[in-house]
Amino acid sequence: WQKTLSALCISLIALGCYQYSVTRVEQDGRIEKLEASNQPGILQAIETIPEYLSYAASSGVDPTHIVFVLADDQGFNDVGYSSNDLEGLTPTLDSLAGQGIKLMQYYGQQLCTPARGALMTGKYPIHIGLHHDVIHPDAPWGLPLKEKVLPEYLKT
Repeated sequence: WQKTLSALCISLIALGCYQYSVTRVEQDGRIEKLEASNQPGILQAIETIPEYLSYAASSGVDPTHIVFVLADDQGFNDVGYSSNDLEGLTPTLDSLAGQGIKLMQYYGQQLCTPARGALMTGKYPIHIGLHHDVIHPDAPWGLPLKEKVLPEYLKT
């Protein structure tokens, strides 16, 4: 399960703001895997993380480690698992993707503030007011305080 969650987080984070929903697949009362479908909702994918962490804690599974990979200027075919030309050249990412969930559609942001806002909230930057510019340290505005961010979803 650690590899699945790590791959999910890598998929969500490394390639940008995806729009997929994630659902649980249960067998005999246990979560067997998470499946993605191309329906709107990166937020739903983020919201499944606490459920998984609760399941893991109650079943005696070792604590999960989240692998955070942020790649700049990465194209769709720049990793082996999505390119025939590079197959085998990124074995660790290929392995994580093979055991996890691959989210293959995204819209990358042009600036750091919109990208961070999308990453931390699971929402398009335009929906949280962070789509125009970079937030400078002395700026009188920022992410609305009512927005729930990734660390809040990860609390157990």
